[in-house]
Amino acid sequence: MQRQSYVGSVGALCLCSLANAFVIVSIFPYAGYMVLGLLPDTTPESVGGYAGILSSSFMLGRCGTAYLWGEIADQKGRIFVLQCSLILSAMFSILFGMSTSFFMAIVWRLCLGLSSAVTSTTKTLASEIGHGDEEIEKQAMGLVVGMRSWGFLLGPAVGGLLSQPIQQYPKHFEGNRFQSKLFGSFPYLLPNIAVAVTCLLAAILVSFTLSETLDDDNQKKKSHRHLENSTNDDDGGDTEDDVASSNEQTKLLVAPQEGLIANQDEPEILVPIWSRKPTQAHMIFNWIFSFVVTVIDDGFPLFTISSVGGLGFQEKDIGQVLSLAGLIFALGQYATYHTIIHRFGVSQSITVGCALGLVPLSLIPVSVWMMRDGLSKWSILLFLSMLIGLSKILVCACYSSLAIATNRSVPKQQRAKMNGILLIGSSIAKGMGPIFAGFLVFVSFSKTTFCIPPEHGSILIFGTIGIMGLLTTRLAVWLERAGQEMSLPIA
Repeated sequence: MQRQSYVGSVGALCLCSLANAFVIVSIFPYAGYMVLGLLPDTTPESVGGYAGILSSSFMLGRCGTAYLWGEIADQKGRIFVLQCSLILSAMFSILFGMSTSFFMAIVWRLCLGLSSAVTSTTKTLASEIGHGDEEIEKQAMGLVVGMRSWGFLLGPAVGGLLSQPIQQYPKHFEGNRFQSKLFGSFPYLLPNIAVAVTCLLAAILVSFTLSETLDDDNQKKKSHRHLENSTNDDDGGDTEDDVASSNEQTKLLVAPQEGLIANQDEPEILVPIWSRKPTQAHMIFNWIFSFVVTVIDDGFPLFTISSVGGLGFQEKDIGQVLSLAGLIFALGQYATYHTIIHRFGVSQSITVGCALGLVPLSLIPVSVWMMRDGLSKWSILLFLSMLIGLSKILVCACYSSLAIATNRSVPKQQRAKMNGILLIGSSIAKGMGPIFAGFLVFVSFSKTTFCIPPEHGSILIFGTIGIMGLLTTRLAVWLERAGQEMSLPIA
């Protein structure tokens, strides 16, 4: 594969992955404020449940069409599905930013989920653009997954910095009536325009740089059938040597894309995937881990906007925290991940990532005490940025190791189906996460809660998250046993 073509293809996939991450998480910093604007009777302390429903509607929509998009990709092509998903995401993002009621916001967010097929399609293309070259496949997959992690850090920063622009940057709109009226009527349109532009740029880049990989598989099938026909139609009949030669050629044709041709027994294949205990264990852990991480990602902004037991932050402040956290992530992610995985191996890296990536977040209430003691806002922003940035580095290391271990728990010909099942389960888990986070924040800051005063509600929120982190770490230790049964290598 020519280097120029490879760089362009991987670059397009990385931009697709970044755009999809923006679609998913850019809403987190302003979801609470959006609900406050759409439901005037709510308060920063009671908004959590509604914000959770709004955020989770995307994942619920994606869960409903994940398998359908996969079937379309196998029939119409990967590029077709990728472009459709990106264009629809751009359109629904704009409509979501122009929502004038809570019901409309839910509907458009649900439509964004229904149209989302980028995650699975980019991973499929990352595996196939090397045309059987395992080294290219590893590099492409690493870059695409890494860009997704970048998107999950930069997305909330973009959402926080661009939402309610007239309120955050009033000087930039002085004398411009059109922009003032537009963004005054739709205060959350600008971050969604940024998301839509990213999606459209990705769709354009896909058109110019990516080639359809489904054609390679179809060509293998045609060649396979041609060999069989030519063997059967031979006038002199088949000798043992002819049959053996034909079989060897068939194996060579099938080998680069093992498992893509023989697919007739698909319903039966699902049984051995789930019946494998290591696979079962890793998939269940992946869903639990995804749920806990989503609770953190959605619960933190809801905590910061509360003026009773939180920090009373605006969207701009949340964006600054996440931007600094992204910088810390950028500086330390690569070196930290490679150090951990070479020091501890695949299975133990999952445990280390859980223990050091989740449990320390129980220290976030310290920021409330820092504010009450009169420390500067920048000191608080720096403390939170360091805590979240280091957490994201270790969470990313856990996710990467978990992906390696889960893929190795099944044969190559079953990995695509396993990842499809995994995506459905993780979508459900990530859909439930914001709902739980919203309920947790609401209960913690509610005046009717008897267990703890609202002004100390942050202790209940992040104490619960810390306990969830400990339990997840305990599950990771149990998961190591399943990894040892598979004798997973480090590479």
